[in-house]
Amino acid sequence: MALGSLLLPFSAAAVDSCIVHPKRSTPCPHLIYKLMKLKADQPAKITCVCIADFKKFLTIPKDDSKRMMQKMDLKSLAADLQLTEEQVANLAKR
Repeated sequence: MALGSLLLPFSAAAVDSCIVHPKRSTPCPHLIYKLMKLKADQPAKITCVCIADFKKFLTIPKDDSKRMMQKMDLKSLAADLQLTEEQVANLAKR
């Protein structure tokens, strides 16, 4: 048995594409693979996520204006990725 098969119980080829910020123009510095259900009518599947693009949603800013900006970013990103705001916010959670 190859070492790679011990570390990754799934094939990287089985992952369609990675969820990244639509404006990302450089390779993602921190990818993770997680089991996610993106659509209610589909089963959960292994999904590649550029965690670096979503870490900012793990914390809630104390400043009202920064909280408002984060909420606007979340709404915009959710629309761009065709996901719910909750799904986008959960992308960085492990």
